[in-house]
Amino acid sequence: ENKMFTHRPDCFGSLGVARELAGISGQTFKSPDWYLEAQYPEAISSLPLTSKNEIPELVPRFMAQVIEGVSVGRSSIKRQADLSKIGVKSINSIVDISNYYMQLTGQPTHAFDYDKIKALSNGEPTIFPRMAKSGETIALLNGKTIELTEDDIVIATDRQPVALAGVMGGSETEVDATTKNIIVECATFDMYAVRRMSMRHGLFTDAVTRYTKGQSPFQNEIVLAKILNEIIDGASAKVGLGVDFKDSPYYGAIANRKPLSISTSFINDRLGSSLTTNEIAELLRKVEFVVNEDNDAVSIVTPEWRMDIELPEDIVEEVGRLYGFDKLPIALPSRVSKPVPRNHLLDVKQSIRESLKAAGANEVLSYSFVHGDLMKKTGTDPEEWAIHIRNAISPDLQYYRTCLVPSILDKVNGNIRSDIVRNDDNEFVLFEIGKAHVLKHIDEDGLPGEFERVALVVSADKKTAARKYSGSPYYQAKKYLDVLLNGQATYSPNETNDYPITSPYQIGRSAVVKINDEIFGIVGEFKKSVRDSLKLPEFTAGFELDISLMDKLLKPIEYISLPSKPKTQQDITFEVGKETPYQTVFNAITERLRQEEVEHGYRSTVWPRDIFKTEKGKLRLTFRVWLNHFDKTLTTEEVNSMLERMSNELEKTCGAVRV
Repeated sequence: ENKMFTHRPDCFGSLGVARELAGISGQTFKSPDWYLEAQYPEAISSLPLTSKNEIPELVPRFMAQVIEGVSVGRSSIKRQADLSKIGVKSINSIVDISNYYMQLTGQPTHAFDYDKIKALSNGEPTIFPRMAKSGETIALLNGKTIELTEDDIVIATDRQPVALAGVMGGSETEVDATTKNIIVECATFDMYAVRRMSMRHGLFTDAVTRYTKGQSPFQNEIVLAKILNEIIDGASAKVGLGVDFKDSPYYGAIANRKPLSISTSFINDRLGSSLTTNEIAELLRKVEFVVNEDNDAVSIVTPEWRMDIELPEDIVEEVGRLYGFDKLPIALPSRVSKPVPRNHLLDVKQSIRESLKAAGANEVLSYSFVHGDLMKKTGTDPEEWAIHIRNAISPDLQYYRTCLVPSILDKVNGNIRSDIVRNDDNEFVLFEIGKAHVLKHIDEDGLPGEFERVALVVSADKKTAARKYSGSPYYQAKKYLDVLLNGQATYSPNETNDYPITSPYQIGRSAVVKINDEIFGIVGEFKKSVRDSLKLPEFTAGFELDISLMDKLLKPIEYISLPSKPKTQQDITFEVGKETPYQTVFNAITERLRQEEVEHGYRSTVWPRDIFKTEKGKLRLTFRVWLNHFDKTLTTEEVNSMLERMSNELEKTCGAVRV
């Protein structure tokens, strides 16, 4: 296999390599006359042949030619020696011609026994490319029989497939010593389809090596004509009917390629060279480019075998290689250097990282891909919500994750049980900053949308939780959340598990995180089914936030000097129905205090003190309010008046009665 120019289809033939070596050594290369123009022999045989092309989008060109009266035997000693030099085994005189010109030009061809094709056809001999049908089988030349899929391209009669297109021929139509008439097929197949077929069936042939590089469809007629002339030369064989299907969009696009016009300065600026227009033209002409000079520019007609030349930059590369990269100046071109602007999102992530680390959390990094089973264990259907990776790097990493929390939860059990971390206080806090993707969320470029997220999980084993904590793990997670949100967020009960980000959380023990009524995250404890499936301690909670939304909604922290006047405190208790969430009352109090600051200049802090359930089933919520003012010491009347306004406001908004 050619390792020198793996992107160059023409260099997978000896002619292409010779042309390249001539060019880089300063010599002019001239292709053989037969390679520059196809010279078909006159058709004499009248053997019939029927063909068509059902899939021009995958077979840009399909050619086939009948030859009558061939004699199959051993190739000449010279032909056998030529093939042996390059490691190709001699088969017979017909197959050897096909293999020889494939090695010479890079264009594979295949010979079918005409009479065997006729026997496998329904009437008149028929051969054409089509998609295989599920369940079809074909016996190949290597002795194996494979089952085809609907994604395979085959060469077939009107009854059955006789070759796996671009990969290997079938044994039922093999050319052998009894063959009298043949069909020579020369085609161009979609290189990606050939690569997938080769990988799917584990077949790696010389034809596959060349077809997967993107062979030129213009070469077909040249190679086919040469093979026809060589087979009938000095023999009694007669050329018959031929077919040529080339009405594909791909063929038309290549056939209509326009010349590339490039200025000399464009090339020199990029190479750092000082070549003249004539020197550039001569370098390219040595490898058979058609070049027209026009003062300080060249107009280039790309040779038919150079499928890789599409852009002016491709010509720059060509000139640089032919001239010699070792001859180019080694000084870098001068450029204006400007400082790279700071990436705001990276700064936000780093700020989050530093804040959580300072609070005692430990950062983890995990794959952006997860197993479908992990998603199911945390309540998400991967087929409905996740992007499936068809060429996954591992069977365990088949889906883009839709949220970050499952990746962290998957690490909890292994860490909590590890002897390395077990001690008297067997607890830890893990967080991760990363991306999540949700199926059908597409950005403006038509690519899967990326959600920048931060997720955190706090967990402690049963003994540690009983010894150190008296409350719910929800509040432990919320403490870390408060580190990031600076008291600017409000919380409302989470009422759904219908979305990937909310699916792991227990309704009634989780809350959505909002600023100005815009939701950007969730915090809470996890469902029992999630804890059981991942073997999590009961004392486990966490949160997940959208970083972009958080950054947009959070207000910058501003420094405010401390008031010099004394602070006063007052406890206040409200009675509400048991159906009224605590957070509703707390949010109403904080909103009232914000209004008091705007209207009267009061500075305030509020903190929960107690929750008590009465005999009548109602709840009494007690809060402590601290008040002060920058300019004066507050009087008892002012404090009482403010608390009265607060009481009236809460009674109207949430039915909370002061007791």
